[in-house]
Amino acid sequence: MLHCDRRRHHRQDSRHTGIQAVVADAEAARRQLLDAGVDASEVEVRPWGNFVYFGDPDGNRWPLQAIESRPNG
Repeated sequence: MLHCDRRRHHRQDSRHTGIQAVVADAEAARRQLLDAGVDASEVEVRPWGNFVYFGDPDGNRWPLQAIESRPNG
């Protein structure tokens, strides 16, 4: 599932794409990124889900979100 956020994200250190992908398991996604040679953040645990971030060659920051359950299935 992809989520598109139309708000502008302004950060000094990176650009946020405004798009995030939902994954089943943030830790597993992080391991897969690291195994592929991609620099990935530690998993951030938040009340609304667990997040891992990685960057692309253009300097965009991509979030992956794992959520325990969704209210609509």
